[in-house]
Amino acid sequence: MTNIVFKPLCKHPSNDFNRVLGGLFNSPLHSLMDEKKTVTSPVYANVKETEQEYSISLAVPGYEKSEIEIFLDKSKLTIKGKKATNGEVKFSTREFDFSNFERTFYLPENVQTEKIEARSENGILNIHIPKAEVKTAINITVK
Repeated sequence: MTNIVFKPLCKHPSNDFNRVLGGLFNSPLHSLMDEKKTVTSPVYANVKETEQEYSISLAVPGYEKSEIEIFLDKSKLTIKGKKATNGEVKFSTREFDFSNFERTFYLPENVQTEKIEARSENGILNIHIPKAEVKTAINITVK
């Protein structure tokens, strides 16, 4: 079994601290530190492996297909979501917000990159990554 490795994007030192202890406060630490962009809804992922493929499912409720981009650079699979905000709307109460997100996964060598498929349905983005045929070791005779 080969694992797909997730490397979190850390743009600010308080990201991990806020993720772990941010629930203790009424507002995220970013707002206390005068950050303009707060990450209020992280994108969670499930990664599954079968004999035929790897499957990554991401929870992206509220994001349209056109707001999600997927890039593959060598073995680095990056999923980005960008939600346009309407700054003119005034809220009397605001308990959630959409923000941009980015998740990066490092794929193993045994995948068919040209056959990767992605589908979004009911707030779940499913990415199917077929495995490549495993080549067995061979003996080479010296002539």
